[in-house]
Amino acid sequence: MKDSCVQRFVILLCKALLTIGPMCAFCVVSPAQALTEQATDSQLRAQAEKLRRQSRWPEALAAYEELVRRHPESFEDRFWIARITGWSGDLKASQQMLTELLREDPRDYDMRVALADTCSWLGKYEAAMAELERLDRDFPNNTEVLLRLGRLHQWQGKNRIARSYFDQVLTLDPDHAEAKEGLRRMAAELRWELRLGYAGEQNSFAPAAHIGTFAISRIGEGRRTTWTAEGTVSHRFGQTDLRFGLEMNHRLKRGATLRWAAFAAPQAEVIARQAYAAAFVKSLGPRLALDAGYALLVFRSAQAHQVTPQLDFYLNPTMWLTGRYTYSLTNYKGPLTSARSHSGGLSFNWQRSSSDFFTLSYASGTEAFNLTTIDRLGQFRANTVGAGWRHLLTPRTGFSLSYAYQFRSGGARQQSYSIGLLRRW
Repeated sequence: MKDSCVQRFVILLCKALLTIGPMCAFCVVSPAQALTEQATDSQLRAQAEKLRRQSRWPEALAAYEELVRRHPESFEDRFWIARITGWSGDLKASQQMLTELLREDPRDYDMRVALADTCSWLGKYEAAMAELERLDRDFPNNTEVLLRLGRLHQWQGKNRIARSYFDQVLTLDPDHAEAKEGLRRMAAELRWELRLGYAGEQNSFAPAAHIGTFAISRIGEGRRTTWTAEGTVSHRFGQTDLRFGLEMNHRLKRGATLRWAAFAAPQAEVIARQAYAAAFVKSLGPRLALDAGYALLVFRSAQAHQVTPQLDFYLNPTMWLTGRYTYSLTNYKGPLTSARSHSGGLSFNWQRSSSDFFTLSYASGTEAFNLTTIDRLGQFRANTVGAGWRHLLTPRTGFSLSYAYQFRSGGARQQSYSIGLLRRW
C-alpha cells in the first residue's frame, strides 16, 4: 500500500513538472529571444530588417549578430552591425568595424558612404571629405555623393562650394527635394542675433543692483567663425560701470572649437576693468565633451587668474549634465597679498524642443560666484541654486528668464533674476 502511494506521488510530481516546465521556459526566454533562436535564416533576416526600419537598435543588433553567428562570412550582415552600432551612439566602434570591412572589399560603395558619414559625425571632416571626393571620382554624377559633399561644405561654412554641389544635384535631378532644401536653408539662414536684457540683484547686505545688457551676434549654422559684441551698464554698491567687449568662437576640425573674449570697463570700481578669456572645447565621444578655460581679470585693486575645466555628459541627445570646477588665484594690492578660492557646480540641461530649453543648477564654493566681480564683503562661502528657461516664439524671436538664490556664510542672502529678449534676422 505504501509503495502504491509513493508511485502515485511520483507520477503526479512528474505530470506537474511536465506542465510547469514549458511555462517556466516561456518566462525565462523572451519572444524576441525565441524568434532569434528558432527562426529560419529568411525569417530572421526579415525580422532584422523590420526592426532596423523601426529604429529598434538593440533588437535589430541582436538579430544581425545571430545571423553572423550562423554565417560568419556574411558581409551584408556585418555591414548592418557596423551601421547600427553607429546609430546607437558608438561612432568610434562603428568606424573601426567599417574600416575592417573595407579591407575585405575596398571598392564597396555602401561601405565607403557609411564610413564617410561616420567620420563626419565624429567631426573628422578631412577624412570624410577625402572619402567622398574619392567616391565622386569613382562614381561620377552620383547625386547621393554630391549631396553629401554639399552638406559637408555647408556645415564647414563654405556656402559657395556647397551651393555648387547642390546645383549639380539639381542639374541631374531637377526635383531632388534634399538639394532644394539645402539651397533653401542657405538662402533663409539667419545671420544676425540681437539680445536685450535686464538683471537685478536683491541683497540682504547691500542695496539692490541693476544691470542692463545689449549684445549683437554674427551667427549661422554653417559658419565656422561666429562673434558677439556686447555692452553692459551695471549699478552695484552705489557705483555705475559701463563695460563693452567682444567674444569669438571658431570651429576647428575633428569636432573642436576655440573660444576667446576680451572686455573692458576703464573707469570701473566694482567689476573688472579688463577681462581676457580663452577656452578649448572638444568632443570626447558620443556622450562626453570637454570645455577647458582660462581667464585673467584686472580689477582696480587686484588681479584674478581663473582656470575652469568643465565636462558635459549627455544622457541622450536632448538632456545632459554639466559639471564645472573653478580655481581662482587673486593677487591684491595691499596688506592681503593673495587669496585662493575654489568653486564647483552641477547643472541639468534639457533641450525639450527646438523652441524650449530648460536648465537647473547648483553651485558651491568660496569668494564671489559671479567671478567678474569682487564685492566689498571680502572672502565668503556660498551655495547657489538656480533655474532658467529660454523660449522661441518663432524662429526669429524669443525670450529668456532666470532666477537664482544664494546662501552666503554669515547669514547673508542674495536673489538674482533676469529677463532677456531675442531677435534674429
